[in-house]
Amino acid sequence: MKISIAFFWLLIAQLSCFSQKIEFFKEDLKFSLQDSLFVVDGLYYFRNTTDAEVKQMLFYPFPDIEVYGEIAFIEITKAGDTVSQLATETAKG
Repeated sequence: MKISIAFFWLLIAQLSCFSQKIEFFKEDLKFSLQDSLFVVDGLYYFRNTTDAEVKQMLFYPFPDIEVYGEIAFIEITKAGDTVSQLATETAKG
């Protein structure tokens, strides 16, 4: 019985090691119409929940093209960062 309890707590401790290192906490969105485009300009705020530097890929799902139309342009940059960019685009995000 003691071995089962020890194994259970070891498993819980192991799973907690995989918690998220960044946390989404705020967004500022601006919507506008420019010519024939609906433009969404947004700032998404994330915070590091660890004491170490975090480099992590983010997944952002895009709206359904059949329902909302083509996405004409996507630009993703970190505030003050001129190096980072959109790494991969798929049909889902």
